[in-house]
Amino acid sequence: PGLLAVVPVMALVTAIGLSWAFVVAGLTTSPQDATPLDTYVSFGLYLFTGAMLPLAAFPDWLQQVAHVIPYTGLIETMRGVALDGRPLSAFGPELAIAGVWLVLLGVAATRAYRFVR
Repeated sequence: PGLLAVVPVMALVTAIGLSWAFVVAGLTTSPQDATPLDTYVSFGLYLFTGAMLPLAAFPDWLQQVAHVIPYTGLIETMRGVALDGRPLSAFGPELAIAGVWLVLLGVAATRAYRFVR
């Protein structure tokens, strides 16, 4: 049952990643430009989420910045639900930060990406 509870979190991670990809695709002129830009930014985002290195290893100011990165809270949520058996409702602030990012990136994606038929 705990693994089933992380499905909405995984959907949120996917939606944020796709929104970011549409922003990058809209701001660049070609796939050759989009790929490195997405790689550079995504690596930085993932590096400071606590998934690759523990957040405690970073300076205090960087730990504070890391908590507003959308993936940081979602990784904490997935760990808490899947590994500790905590309810999804225990992660309100983390899910709220991710929700704000989803809205911001969604708006940015609709403005940046050229939806052409």
